[in-house]
Amino acid sequence: MLTIIYIKFLVQSVFPFLYGFVTGMWAVVNNAGLTALFGEAEFVPVDLYHKCMDVNLYGTVRTIRRFLYMIRESKGIVFCLY
Repeated sequence: MLTIIYIKFLVQSVFPFLYGFVTGMWAVVNNAGLTALFGEAEFVPVDLYHKCMDVNLYGTVRTIRRFLYMIRESKGIVFCLY
């Protein structure tokens, strides 16, 4: 399962590679990847809502913010898929 810790790890792993070898980044494709809310709303624990928002919303924001200056420099674009 995709967790916010894994997303942070991926962003931190990719960033130095891109920064060292790529002169510009023309696109970031963000794909929210966690759907953990199955069942009746009153029976789904609030923790699952938090986990879902942490990965799908805040993970997307963290990823965009990390690479945004590279996108701006190259006049690129950000795609968010949900």
